[in-house]
Order: sequence, then structure tokens, then C-alpha cells
Amino acid sequence: EDFNSPEFKRDLSDLYNVLDLYAYSNKIDAPSSLFKNMEPVEMFSSIVQTLPFGTAEKQAFMESVSVAERFKTLMMLLNAGDTFETGTKKAGNC
Repeated sequence: EDFNSPEFKRDLSDLYNVLDLYAYSNKIDAPSSLFKNMEPVEMFSSIVQTLPFGTAEKQAFMESVSVAERFKTLMMLLNAGDTFETGTKKAGNC
């Protein structure tokens, strides 16, 4: 099962909006356009690797089993406010 890309049918426009706002708020050069051509599983992992999340946040993401859980965790991380270790701002605080 690890070698098969699970299906994830969901409109990702909210993710792209939150990601762009997060990147802008934290002065990070990581626009959503970098990720839009990826499969969701690859995209979510790439976003988590690219952004300055701390160890606890990355661990929470890695412990998410399904693609849907990873999406939910990623959205939570982008909207969570100050992260545990990096002091970054949540997407809603411009």
C-alpha cells in the first residue's frame, strides 16, 4: 500500500489560500504555485518539509496515517498560530 498513491478527492483552494497567506505573513518564499502540480501526498509532505515547522509539528504530521489526516494536520499547522519552536505567525495574522 505504501507504493500506491491513495486517492484524495478534495478542493485544495483553501489550502493554497492559507499557504500563500502563511508564507506572506512569515516572509517565506514558498508560494502555493510551487506545489500545485504535485499529487496531494507528495504535496503535503513537501509543504511540511519546506516550511519552518518545528520538530513537534513535523512529528504530528508524520503520525497522521491517512492522506485525509495529513491534510487536516497540515491545515491545523498552517492555522495554529505561533509554532512551538520557530515563533512563526499563523496565516490569519498579517
